Amino acid sequence: MKRVLVVDDERKMRRLLQMLLETLGLESVAADTAEEALALAQAEHFDLVMTDLRLPGMSGKWTAGMVTESDGRAEPFVAVPALARAARRAGAIIVEGCAARTLDIEAGRIAGVVTEAGRVRCAQVVLAGGAWSSGFAANAGVDLPQLMVRSTVARTEVAPQAYNANISQPGLSLRRRADGGYSLATGDVAEHYLSPASFRYFTKFLKLLSISARDVRLRLAAPKGFPGAWGTPSRWSGGEISPFERMRVLNPAPSPAIVRRIEQRLGQRYPALKGVKLAEAWAGMIDVTPDAVPVLGEVKQISGLHLATGLSGHGFGLGPMVGRVVSELIADGGSPFDLRDFRFGRFSDGSRLAPRRPTACSFRTCSTRRTPSAGTPGCRARSVPRRVCTRGRCARSRPPSRKRGSRTTSSASTSPRPRCSSRCRRVGCGSSTVSRR
Repeated sequence: MKRVLVVDDERKMRRLLQMLLETLGLESVAADTAEEALALAQAEHFDLVMTDLRLPGMSGKWTAGMVTESDGRAEPFVAVPALARAARRAGAIIVEGCAARTLDIEAGRIAGVVTEAGRVRCAQVVLAGGAWSSGFAANAGVDLPQLMVRSTVARTEVAPQAYNANISQPGLSLRRRADGGYSLATGDVAEHYLSPASFRYFTKFLKLLSISARDVRLRLAAPKGFPGAWGTPSRWSGGEISPFERMRVLNPAPSPAIVRRIEQRLGQRYPALKGVKLAEAWAGMIDVTPDAVPVLGEVKQISGLHLATGLSGHGFGLGPMVGRVVSELIADGGSPFDLRDFRFGRFSDGSRLAPRRPTACSFRTCSTRRTPSAGTPGCRARSVPRRVCTRGRCARSRPPSRKRGSRTTSSASTSPRPRCSSRCRRVGCGSSTVSRR
């Protein structure tokens, strides 16, 4: 059973939070001070921490935080070469500085890959080109709806070890680096360069854009040579120089505005690091799908072509597992995991293309077409009622009103009961009453 540490200096609020957690089948332990919470966290294991206190060394109040002791951290410039060396020891051949130009297809099946150094015969190919995947696929006649956004990151100079854990919060997250500094990212801005693909896939990305509109910044055009930039060839043969040779390393410049934002927020959000200078900033182009979910699996129209792309900013963390899953698909013909949600065909078979988020139940009609309490059988919502009804007696002891504005009477009395000012959200109340004052 998951264990939750509830921290709040108000006894009634602590009890309420514990009651809500009980409705979800979670075990909870309460603390009323940050010091007591830290002592408990060091002595016992908790899967989640819910707090409304000011945390030591940080500004602002936190509503909740996750403690995931199993999480790790790694330096990309160290981890990636280490993975490559391990692959070579296992028998893989890695060729650098040689672009794969296009696919060699015979009778609808993969027959090889045409590179700038010549043709390589094979029956199975994995396309894991990141931001370049959509362009490479289009040249082979595969319509892969994928766009890219620029994300900016920075690192500090060597600084005191004030925060040893990875901390993710709105506006500025950090992690301690092996070189004694901190990696920093705001996580609230994604810059998209408009391109022909932006308009071609506009309807597919419309839902994702509406959800993340506050975080997206549109730029008129990508620098020359970037994936999908205006003027970039959309078709080429194996005998022609490909876009991947014209720009071998996709290394975008960081956003000056985001770098300034990181500098301003560092001392505000993490007072212990006030005055610490940034040593470097860089950026990367993130490959994004319409539902922000990776594409994993074979393309049915070209037998032998497998996709492993669209990791939407999580490629470094998910990469090793994605590699294992795709290798199992090819070597064993299947995977122990259910990969239906990652299939390429979802973009053309009418599937809903939108990021999945927990639904706030609040006893409203949910996807089950009824109004169950959060966490009851059949209810897909994973949230808890948002607040306690304060309108006197709750609707749990009376039948729901039949329409807005109607009065509800007790079976034992003709006097009207106090009416809720909105749908009742009291713990344990399943009423769908909508009567108003």
